[in-house]
This record gives sequence, C-alpha cells and structure tokens, in this order.
Amino acid sequence: MPTSLPTLTRPPIVIDANLAVWIVLPVAAAMENSVDRLAQWHKQKRRIVAPDLWIAESTSVIRRLVYFKTISLEAGERAIEDLFSLGIETIPLDL
Repeated sequence: MPTSLPTLTRPPIVIDANLAVWIVLPVAAAMENSVDRLAQWHKQKRRIVAPDLWIAESTSVIRRLVYFKTISLEAGERAIEDLFSLGIETIPLDL
C-alpha cells in the first residue's frame, strides 16, 4: 500500500523597505530587477510578507527623497500609494 508524502510548502518570501522603495520609485537603483522579481513571485503564487514596520520605513525613505528634492511631491505621493498595491502581507513583529 503506497504511503502519501507530506505536502511540502514553500517558505514565504520576506522583503524589506529597500526592496519596496526600489519597486515603487524609478529613481532607485536596481528597480527593474526588483519589479521583475516581484512579478515573478506573484506569478508563482508565492506568499510575500514583510514585518509591519516596512510601511513606516518605506514611507520614511520616500519622505526623505521628497524633502531633498530627489523626487517631486507628486512622485512621492504616487510611490506611497503604490506601496499599498504591491500585494505584500504584513506580519506583526513579536518581540
């Protein structure tokens, strides 16, 4: 009688604020590769997670770029909106 093997699940992909900012801002280094990776992970139906602090960290980076006029206010606002459309699941940081 054949035995069934346990289903192996792939671990989630954990991203940080740097990757998120590279994806939403065209001025960030390595952006093209980051966008491609995110698209590939979504296509593979991978679970993409980040600690709940990543939103604050990403917003802080974008705010700094606006403050130093690296990007316009409009680009910063658009980037922050785009953060929420990336399909990233936030997980609480239990310390």
